Amino acid sequence: MLLLSTGTAAGLGQVNPQFVAPTPGLDKQYGHGFPPGFPGTGESADGMPCPEAGSSRDGIGLAVMLTAPPEATGFSFDWDFFTSEYPEYVCSEYNDVAAVFVDGVNVMIDAQGQAINVNSSLVDNCESGNWGEPPNQTGSRTCIGTAHLQNTGYQGPPPAGFTTDVGAASGWRTSTNGNVVITPGENYTFIFAIWDSTDGIWDSIVIFDHFRWTYD
Repeated sequence: MLLLSTGTAAGLGQVNPQFVAPTPGLDKQYGHGFPPGFPGTGESADGMPCPEAGSSRDGIGLAVMLTAPPEATGFSFDWDFFTSEYPEYVCSEYNDVAAVFVDGVNVMIDAQGQAINVNSSLVDNCESGNWGEPPNQTGSRTCIGTAHLQNTGYQGPPPAGFTTDVGAASGWRTSTNGNVVITPGENYTFIFAIWDSTDGIWDSIVIFDHFRWTYD
């Protein structure tokens, strides 16, 4: 299992490392370039176009090289993404992104081909309600509830101007190799990553687990 955060990779009540509430979060105060293919041409949230990020900050990742075993034709892995950017900063230039690059191709995407952030249709563990910065709340989302957020530190009272609780998560999801062709015996570089956009606050985390090779 691997946990990465734009703030602190710590659970509620943990002291070593110290848990820091994701709102306003921990600004690590460093910037870096965007990975290949980002920030992209602008994503969408609930059918509405969103602005591009101005910069990338507070990124962290783990790079590993794996050799495809004999007869392997693909791979899959499970992940769970949590963010404090719902509902106030949905569809904004501040959205944290989680990604998994395989030889430079991001395979951690939703059914619309979008990267995973608060705008993704997969991030539906939340409280239904309006989103967007006040006073111009521009959208709404129907969610499945907040049970998955309890005792994680990623659920909080509504921000000013809202009736919707802070916090959203994807729940456990599975990604595959997608369009990346896997050849037995070949080496592949995997980069598991998360980063903040435009600023370094309002944190997110992603948990990776159960990587496995697949066979036809």
